[in-house]
Amino acid sequence: MQRYNHSHEHSALPKVNGKSMTPAAYRKALLAEEGDNIEYLTPGELREMFMPEEKRVAQRGWVELPNNPYLVRELIEVDRQTVRVAYDIHNPNEVIIRQMDGAYLCTALWNGNTVSPVPVSRVEKALEARAKRRIKLAGSKIQDAKDELRSVIDAPRESDYSLLIPQVSASEKDKVYLFKYEYEHDIKQGGNNR
Repeated sequence: MQRYNHSHEHSALPKVNGKSMTPAAYRKALLAEEGDNIEYLTPGELREMFMPEEKRVAQRGWVELPNNPYLVRELIEVDRQTVRVAYDIHNPNEVIIRQMDGAYLCTALWNGNTVSPVPVSRVEKALEARAKRRIKLAGSKIQDAKDELRSVIDAPRESDYSLLIPQVSASEKDKVYLFKYEYEHDIKQGGNNR
């Protein structure tokens, strides 16, 4: 990045003495010409710029994000009201609480006396959940492999197919039919549709 901004002559930028300007030289020339009246972000604004927010209901000075309760006295003033809770996904020790219109209310600190001896960050929680899912999936794959080795029916390899052929009793062999439909009816009853 440093080399690109200070050494790379960009063809889309204006030329000086037949050479294109570098991005850093062009910025410096613009600031000298127009003045530096840029409003820069404060360190606090930079810190909160990419913090995700969730809506939560404040209850008796507490607000809770998954498995992490946060306590601060100022939350008692907005008891049972919905507030916006901004948190750092890597640092679960504190959260920034704002009213729904965006006005800063307070910073709440983690209190670990109810759930966990140490606060759990979103990243740690996500990694733990992912590991549990992968372990469960691996267990199911192992069980599937064991199931494939087990035979479905524990039967001898040489099967007796004579049970599939309907047995005709001696009385049916000697039976005399007067009509064809009687014969067909008996055949159907015997399970042999010829």
